[in-house]
Amino acid sequence: MPIQSKPQKIFLWMLWYGLFSSCIGYPFLLGSGWPSGSNAAGSLPIYIYVIGYGSMTFSIIIRWMMIPKFQKFEQILVCAILGMAVAEAIVFYGLFLVDDSFAATRRKFYIMGIFGVGQYIPTYTKNITSL
Repeated sequence: MPIQSKPQKIFLWMLWYGLFSSCIGYPFLLGSGWPSGSNAAGSLPIYIYVIGYGSMTFSIIIRWMMIPKFQKFEQILVCAILGMAVAEAIVFYGLFLVDDSFAATRRKFYIMGIFGVGQYIPTYTKNITSL
């Protein structure tokens, strides 16, 4: 049966908003602000790119392939938390794994993390059934 009282939908909206706004704030609170400039000469180790792009791919798979298959709130909640956490981790990868001299790459990681969490905006709550 569809949710009538909507507390579960409100919970998903609050969870999404909290993680989305924190992704926007982390570069300013934990880092040195929004990076400007371009990358320094040289390159980062390939594993940093693999971690970042692999996390984004995993988050996209969870959001667009797994969540639409579920209708129970508990299943959707677990997938949404896992996917948003993986997407939010991309911001932390940009903060702690990417050197300050690679500003363009750091910006890419921030934007990927913000869009990764942004894709979980709770528009998928239409088909949620109650416990």
